[in-house]
Amino acid sequence: MGSHEAGACQLFGRGITGWTAFLAATTLLAAGMIPVSEAAARQVEAGLIQTTTGPPTEVASTSLATAAELPGAAQAVALTASTVFVQTAGDSGSQVWWRERSGGEWSSSWGGTELAGELVAAESDVVHLRQGENEILAWTRDGGGSRAVPTGTSLGRGAQYIGYFNARLQVAVQPVASAQDLPLPAQGVGTGEGGIVVVGDDVVAMSGSGIRVFDIPTARPIANQTACPQEIWRDAALSGAGSRLVLASCGPDGDIGAVDIGGVYTRFVPAGSLERGFLTGEAFALGRSATSGDLTVVPALSGSPAGGSGTLGPTTSFDLDDRATAVAFVDAVGDVRTADLSPWSSELATEIVDTTAPSATANVSGMWSSDESVLASRSYSASMLATDAGNYPYKASGVASGELRFRQKLAGQSTFGNYVIAASSTTGTHPAGSTSCWSARAVDRAGNQGAWGSEQCVAIDGARPTVTTTALPARVKATETATPVTFKYSARDNGKVATYDVRYHKDKGGTQIGSWVYPRSGTGITARSFTVGTGKSYRVCFSMRARDAAGNVSGWTSSRCTYVDGMAPKVTKATMSTRWLAPITADEIRWKPRFSFGASDDQGVAAYQFEERYAGGRTRLPSVPSRYLWDEVPGTSARIGLDPGDQLCRRVRAKDQVGNIGSWSSWKCVNAPFMTGDRYMTAADTGNFGATVTSRFGASTKGIVAVRSVRVKVQTGPGYGAMKVYAGSEYLGTVNAYASKSGTAVKTLTTSSGKVKAAKVRFVAKSTKSVKVRAIYFVR
Repeated sequence: MGSHEAGACQLFGRGITGWTAFLAATTLLAAGMIPVSEAAARQVEAGLIQTTTGPPTEVASTSLATAAELPGAAQAVALTASTVFVQTAGDSGSQVWWRERSGGEWSSSWGGTELAGELVAAESDVVHLRQGENEILAWTRDGGGSRAVPTGTSLGRGAQYIGYFNARLQVAVQPVASAQDLPLPAQGVGTGEGGIVVVGDDVVAMSGSGIRVFDIPTARPIANQTACPQEIWRDAALSGAGSRLVLASCGPDGDIGAVDIGGVYTRFVPAGSLERGFLTGEAFALGRSATSGDLTVVPALSGSPAGGSGTLGPTTSFDLDDRATAVAFVDAVGDVRTADLSPWSSELATEIVDTTAPSATANVSGMWSSDESVLASRSYSASMLATDAGNYPYKASGVASGELRFRQKLAGQSTFGNYVIAASSTTGTHPAGSTSCWSARAVDRAGNQGAWGSEQCVAIDGARPTVTTTALPARVKATETATPVTFKYSARDNGKVATYDVRYHKDKGGTQIGSWVYPRSGTGITARSFTVGTGKSYRVCFSMRARDAAGNVSGWTSSRCTYVDGMAPKVTKATMSTRWLAPITADEIRWKPRFSFGASDDQGVAAYQFEERYAGGRTRLPSVPSRYLWDEVPGTSARIGLDPGDQLCRRVRAKDQVGNIGSWSSWKCVNAPFMTGDRYMTAADTGNFGATVTSRFGASTKGIVAVRSVRVKVQTGPGYGAMKVYAGSEYLGTVNAYASKSGTAVKTLTTSSGKVKAAKVRFVAKSTKSVKVRAIYFVR
């Protein structure tokens, strides 16, 4: 692209990372020496196509300057529309000279700039030089000027822009006379690792095997294609570009890869193999032959007036002029010569030739059922999927329009109706249980109409949903306000369950049956539960049905009912087997009195709860009862274990099946006697039948006990006297055991304060006659 040194064409290294090419509409032509008429019958395979050509014909050339006429030995040459530039070597380094193509004196000054250094390129009125580590541009427009440019700069054909890599190694573009970067989307252009060139208003970048072309003034993409096979992307490099053609060197053998920016051809690969550093014309590649090393022009299109490749013999440097129709080169003896390459510069084809009709199929999309044999919804969309093929070597013109048609068989019918024509994309609703068969055809931009494609048939779900569960508690506990009762349900369908309908009715006490209510909030809902508020002692009953996405509706389910229980159980019985337990003379001194209870409820008692107040032999009866957890109690009684001197009180309440709790019963207490044996008391005699209190020997508890009242049972008769009872130092009262006949007597004595007192309980004889204590109960 533009004027370049033959040995240093604008290549910036091989691609070192992968680059994804977007090839949905790649348009390249297999050309070379294959006539178009023959190429149409050949199958083009992916990658490069190598064609066999005859020996290159010799291209006539004329002299621009003999070696004797040059200011020194020619090292490099560049050509513009009017000027030839030559780089020579001298004692002070490289020098660049110029003169008119028609002849004249040589000069080393260009636009006021001395052309010292290496000649890189020349385009129009701009010269690109390398001076050691630096590069400069010099121009003659507007009175002349020069400026430094980044290393590796590519001077574009037309001399309006330069391309280079910025500090982030991204492709950047500047005007020739300005160091200001233009707003080019560098990331969109790519990394350009395979090279960058500028042609007119376009910048071309190659990454891997992919070519991207952008318009500089608008920063819009023009082409995005692949020039080399993907498998050799690491060994691909950009060579140059014209207004329609981009060429690249592909692989180590000098194969040429091409991109047709205009997108006319199906596949485009020129014939021949050239060494790296070849140049690109509008319809040819120019470079050293990979086999002979001679400067060779390779046609990019079959049917070129030149009829094949041409050779210009050995050369050390070569360059195309601004229009890429003439070449200047240094021949084997050091002369600078020029040759006319216009026979290889014919315009590329511009007319698209497409006589192949497109093919089309119908595509139906919607919500398919689980087995994918039917649509779960009555609504769906149908669209045309079409592809167009061109006539080799021309690409397809593309699909312009299309249409759909369908025929339908309704549920219960055995035959289809007539075809109905529709647009190329349509959305509709068909009856549940129906089957519709769709087909499509398309017309391309060249006017070729395809045949109707194969049919795609779709059946609409015609099966009703099946209810899988309905859940409702038999009873719920009533609340202070309307009690919420929640009905749960679900259904399945071969497609998809869409909505549910719920109805209910209420019955007062289950005897006053109400009519069904169809609430708006329960019609066509997606929720799988529904709640109704209900008063106490009401029975509420539910029923539901399901509807699928195709509109099929199940039948109403059978009724499921819940009773709202607001009546708490009532305790009808709470008794102890006895209050005062009799003394035990057996070896194991432990009592097991029975607490019996019962309750009634309209829906049945589910459980009982106990509260208990317990005092051991030396402890107080607590004021705050301890509570037991809810528990199912077998039967309606429970045994209680007590040790000597213990006191226990219980009360009970009942709970029904939904959690209503009744009131507590009254406390029921039981007392075990305090044993009068010598393990517990000191007395004149402490046998199994009691303790004896005499005037010589009183009696007392061996330890401190808690006492609010003392209940004493004594033996009575003519031979017994009286005794005083103390709690510590407090006198509680006197118990008289004298009686005319033998028997027993019970007396209860209480502290003066009525409060529990912790002390030893003492018995002191009041007369000379003794008192026989049969049992003592400490009430706390």
